[in-house]
Amino acid sequence: MASELASQPGGPGTNSQSEPFPPTDTPNTSSNLPVSHARLEEIVTEACDNTLQFADSYQHPLVGKWNTNIIQSALAHLIKESNSHKFIVTSTIIQHTTPPAPLAPKPANNASAQDDLASGAEGLGLENKAEEEHKVGRRGLHSATGAYWNNERDGTWSWQWKGSEKKGFDVIATVFWIATV
Repeated sequence: MASELASQPGGPGTNSQSEPFPPTDTPNTSSNLPVSHARLEEIVTEACDNTLQFADSYQHPLVGKWNTNIIQSALAHLIKESNSHKFIVTSTIIQHTTPPAPLAPKPANNASAQDDLASGAEGLGLENKAEEEHKVGRRGLHSATGAYWNNERDGTWSWQWKGSEKKGFDVIATVFWIATV
């Protein structure tokens, strides 16, 4: 059984013939997925949606329970769908540290709008209700994963929950699978 160093988040490991760090924004399309990529995303999205549907902001006393629920739900579905793998699921919830801020003004096509922008606060482009969406403040985060395993049968996949933007936190889930047969 050939083992290789898996050094890239969201994808299989690399060897000396390939680039050491392929792009991280591409989905894991490896043939070693325990379930289809679409199903994997569906499982983790559902776990987050069900757990966090009533959360409206980061609530420190509840975060541990949220993480546990996301992990247990994802594991239960993965185990049902693949009995030829062992799974590890992680969930990280990151609180945003700054209050919501208005979105940047949209580029204007006429001189009048440009004059408004130059006049200061009145030119923020927020006069129109459709433009009053807010963008939550962010905190920096970088995460990486490494593993020593069989790249043809084992793998990892990382994902960010899209439903958290307006809640004041981010959710990052990672699924690891290790073939048992």
